[in-house]
Amino acid sequence: MKKAFQKLWQNYFNFTKGERNAFFVLSFIIVVFSCVTFLIPNQYPWPKTDFSELEKYEISPLIDTIEKKEFEDYKHQYAEYPKAKNYSKGERFNFNPNTSSLKDFERLGLPNYVAQRIIKFRAAGAVFYIKSDLKKIYGLDENLYNELYPFISLTETKTFVNKPFDNKPDYKPKTFTLIDINTADTATLNRLPGIGNVLSLRIVTFRDKLGGFHSLEQLTEVYGLKPEVIEKINLKLRPEISIQKYVFINTASAMELADHPYIKKKLADIIVNYRSQHGNFKTIDDLKKIKTIDEDNFNKLKVYIKL
Repeated sequence: MKKAFQKLWQNYFNFTKGERNAFFVLSFIIVVFSCVTFLIPNQYPWPKTDFSELEKYEISPLIDTIEKKEFEDYKHQYAEYPKAKNYSKGERFNFNPNTSSLKDFERLGLPNYVAQRIIKFRAAGAVFYIKSDLKKIYGLDENLYNELYPFISLTETKTFVNKPFDNKPDYKPKTFTLIDINTADTATLNRLPGIGNVLSLRIVTFRDKLGGFHSLEQLTEVYGLKPEVIEKINLKLRPEISIQKYVFINTASAMELADHPYIKKKLADIIVNYRSQHGNFKTIDDLKKIKTIDEDNFNKLKVYIKL
C-alpha cells in the first residue's frame, strides 16, 4: 500500500528540473504583472453610470420609469399643439363653421392654430354638416367645444348628405356615415390612411382599457400614432357611443383600478389607501382631496369614474 502511494505521488507530483524552472519563471511573470496592474494608474477607467435622473422618480413600479422615457422621446411631436386656456374670455355668438372668418373663430376663444386648421379644412373642400363635425379639427379642446356647442348653427343629425348636383333630376344623393371609433374593430381601422395592423390593435387595446373614447383628442395618447396621421383619420371618425365601461372607485380593487390607463398602479394604491382611511368617496370631486391628482388628471379621469 505504501509503495503504491509513493508511486502515485511520483507519477503526478514529481517534476523534472526543466519543469520546475518553467513553473518558477511563470509564477514570477504573474506576480510582476499583478503588481504592475495595482501600481500603474488606470488610463482608461470604465465610465460611471449616472443615476441622477432615475433618482428623481420612484423605481417601483418599473413601468412608470419606462413611460416617462417614452413620453420624453415623443413629446416633441406634440409641442406644436398647446392646450387652449381661458375659454371664458372668448365671446359667445351663433356661428357657422362653414362661413365664419378667422377673426370670428378667434373672437370665440379658439387658439389661432385651431382657427387656421378650420380654414384649411374648408379650403380643402371639406364641409361641416353637423355640430359634432367640428370635433374633427385636431387640437380643439373638448371643454371649449362643449361651451361652443349651443352656438353652432348646424343640425345634430348623425348622417349627412352630399349634394353637388342636386339640381339635376336624375341625381340620387349619397349618404355617408362616419366610422364610430368606439365600435370599430381592427379590420375596419386598418383601412384608414396611415393605420396598419399594429396601430389598429393599439387603438382598440387602448380604447378597451379606457372604457371608450369620449373625444377624438384622446387618439394622441395612443403610442406611436403620429399627429399627421391623426389629422387624416379624424375626418373619417366620430365617437358615437361614449363611455362603455366605468371604474367604480368605492368598490374596485387596487388591481382593477390599476388596469385603467389614467390611474395605473401607483395612483391605484393611493386611492385604495385613502378609501380605507377616510371611507368611501361621497362625490367624484372628493378625488381632488388626493394631492397627487392635479386638475388636468382629474378632468381626464372623472369621465370614467362612478361611485
